[in-house]
Amino acid sequence: MRFARLLPLLLVLTACGDDDGRPTLDAGGLDAAMTNDAGELDGGSVDAGESVDAGEADAGTSDAGTSDAGTDAGADAGGADAGTDAGSTRRSIGLLHWCPDERTEPGLYRGTLADLTNDIGAACSVTAPGGEASLRVNVPSGATLRAVYRHAADGVLYLLDRCGAAISCLVGVDASSSGPETLTWTNTTGTDNEVFLFLDSFELFGAQSFELDLFVE
Repeated sequence: MRFARLLPLLLVLTACGDDDGRPTLDAGGLDAAMTNDAGELDGGSVDAGESVDAGEADAGTSDAGTSDAGTDAGADAGGADAGTDAGSTRRSIGLLHWCPDERTEPGLYRGTLADLTNDIGAACSVTAPGGEASLRVNVPSGATLRAVYRHAADGVLYLLDRCGAAISCLVGVDASSSGPETLTWTNTTGTDNEVFLFLDSFELFGAQSFELDLFVE
């Protein structure tokens, strides 16, 4: 009878013991099994995965790619610098007033008639009161001398067979009061001929700079 009375109490105590010994909510499936704290959210793809901070956006093509290096190298080494420097340029020419001994070769020149005097007042039917200078030019037989003369004011060109002798005029030109003067002469003598090209102007003072294109063809 005593055992029969104790049996229900033992059953109640046994049921309470089993409940305390099962896996609990705090240390069981929710906290330790699912690993919400140490699982995919903290250590997964978001923080250590695709590397948003160290990926393409920071070290990609925008900073170190073609935008910076390509454009800079192209602009510096392109045609703008090399084309102008390597093109046709004019040489400065120092002029002698009277009968130079050295020849002047064909080419593109620039210079000034400043400080030169007017010793040939008239030649080739042209009277020019400005200072003048002469160039000795060799013209082979059958070749043509062509000179294009651009004076800052009003230039005059004439070609003499003998230096300083106005009566030895071969050809002269004064076709423009402000534009370029073009002189052409062909050597038909049958031998090479050294002639004297005079650069003259109507201005003794004022602007005296000029450009000369000299060809022997």
